[in-house]
Amino acid sequence: MRRDALSLKIAIMEALRTPMIITHIMCTTKINGSTLKRELKNLTTKNLVTTTTMPKEQFRKYKKRTKTFNHPHYILTPQGTEVLNSILKVRTLLMEPS
Repeated sequence: MRRDALSLKIAIMEALRTPMIITHIMCTTKINGSTLKRELKNLTTKNLVTTTTMPKEQFRKYKKRTKTFNHPHYILTPQGTEVLNSILKVRTLLMEPS
């Protein structure tokens, strides 16, 4: 089943309420890599998503590893959070039966 561009963006933005690397976003949203990269680039240029770098040691499951890698993490900006909340509010108002 195909999803439209708006539902893809909503799924990505909902997943990015917490910082995630690209593979975790792919698993959470069930979007393939090329589509996800295109949408992330689009959201980044609109200043709704930003990229940060966090070392793996900050995550509990990686503490046993000795190498340190910096992976780009994507996270919503405050403007992105505001847009997402507005979209979700409109969606609930339109889907609510009268």
